[in-house]
Amino acid sequence: MSDLQPAQEIIVRGRKITWNANPYIIAEMACGHQGKVRDAKQIIDAAVAGGADCVQLEVFDPDNNVVPQCPTYQELRGLYFDPDQWADIYKYARQFDIAISTFAYDMVGLELGLKLGTDLIKFNSSDLGMPDMLARVAEAKVPLSLGTGSSTMEEISRSVHYLMDRGFNDFFLMQGVQNFPTDVSNLHIRRMNLLRDNFGCLVGYADHTDSKDPFSRIVDLIAIGAGATVIEKHLIVERRNGGIDHQSAQNPDEFKGIVEMLRKGMIALGPARIQMPNESDKRYRKFQKKSIVAARSIPSGKTIESEDLAFRRHNEEGISPMRTEEFIGRKAKRAFEKFDLFALSDVG
Repeated sequence: MSDLQPAQEIIVRGRKITWNANPYIIAEMACGHQGKVRDAKQIIDAAVAGGADCVQLEVFDPDNNVVPQCPTYQELRGLYFDPDQWADIYKYARQFDIAISTFAYDMVGLELGLKLGTDLIKFNSSDLGMPDMLARVAEAKVPLSLGTGSSTMEEISRSVHYLMDRGFNDFFLMQGVQNFPTDVSNLHIRRMNLLRDNFGCLVGYADHTDSKDPFSRIVDLIAIGAGATVIEKHLIVERRNGGIDHQSAQNPDEFKGIVEMLRKGMIALGPARIQMPNESDKRYRKFQKKSIVAARSIPSGKTIESEDLAFRRHNEEGISPMRTEEFIGRKAKRAFEKFDLFALSDVG
């Protein structure tokens, strides 16, 4: 078994995925293009305008993905883009400052994405246990988003160790279940904590809540508060038109608002440690903190007693009341008026 540990920092087209950084936001196209190249390009436009770090393109070959008698086979045939169409779409996306993730649903899609120079690979939980696809990514050394929805810890563990045994650790695990849409009770956002604690890896959240529910606009804030380093959000040209994958998709204006909210949310979370007070803290402390002040007039040379001291908010921040014992029994080096602040230099 390899001693390799999961990467704690992953670079995708110059942008960093790591703890305590801005969440890496992926605009998930899925099959929201409805099989139309024009719509695929419009979704890319919306991802760029919305401020996403990455646009995710779902690439598959129906004959290598499902058996012909599967109910979704004919639907997939209608959504299928051939290699030339995908080449056109990838080329279109490359004119923008946005990364491309290939959501590879089979080996054919994976190879095409690698050929077209993808920046990131996404595997759904359907391919979490596909050794040939995992081995190919490890060989290609392209960062990997590994979906874990409805998978057991044993299944996830096998895949994680399979990758690391092959010297590959540039992956993060994504929590999320797509049930068109997924009920809030089945989001299980705190499973990200289990993934992080068990595997020591970066984790993210792939949202599939009902986009008509206002909760879908804030659920990702909860996810970043729970430690998500990556957020994946569905995007569509116009949800009211219906179509494939519209249930969890956001319209362009909604998506942009969510991205802006997530950026602010990360700022609001702040660093995961108490730092020296910044200017905001200093202003608030001056306004709120109580200090040791003179309870009455005190002549110079008097031995300070507890009755000489009071605790009040003041115009300036002075000595904390918790340090009262440092003044009791010492002599005043100057005269005090009532409510004068005390300093250690005032007693001897």
